[in-house]
Amino acid sequence: MQIFEDFACPHCAAFHEQNGGLIHGLVSGGELEADYRIVDFLGRGDPESWSTRAANAYYCLKGSLDSGSGNGNQAAGNKLHAFQSWLFEQATAQPDDATLVAQADEIDGDTTSVEQCVTEDGGAPQITAAMSDFSDFGLRGVPSVYSTADSTLYTPEQHGDLKTWLTNRAGQ
Repeated sequence: MQIFEDFACPHCAAFHEQNGGLIHGLVSGGELEADYRIVDFLGRGDPESWSTRAANAYYCLKGSLDSGSGNGNQAAGNKLHAFQSWLFEQATAQPDDATLVAQADEIDGDTTSVEQCVTEDGGAPQITAAMSDFSDFGLRGVPSVYSTADSTLYTPEQHGDLKTWLTNRAGQ
């Protein structure tokens, strides 16, 4: 399952607030594999935009957590979920990079790797890859929940309950 979000998008923030805990719970419980694909849809690659800076910081922390504790580790997933929530909450304030690093350090405890990554735009390749997939899948907006198993984009009007839709596709 791929979930495309942009930290500058108010609809994504509302989606995360409403469904982030559900998705995180399904992932933590081993019922679902979800790949958050953070895009800079609204920032359009502008390195000064919140969209781009927050996506970069997200991928930097994710890389630090993945290398420090192993991919798929529940503790790392909890930390990344907490950072996502914080990034959405900061969309109005749009803190500077030092604050992004400080928050990531508070969550991860490894300032050095995150700070260097944020300073060097180390998340840029992941942002580019997410934007490429976003286009390749024919997606038009965020948030988008896309099942690569059956090439289906979740739409509430068509598919109804998100949890049911997710769990039905989890085994595919």
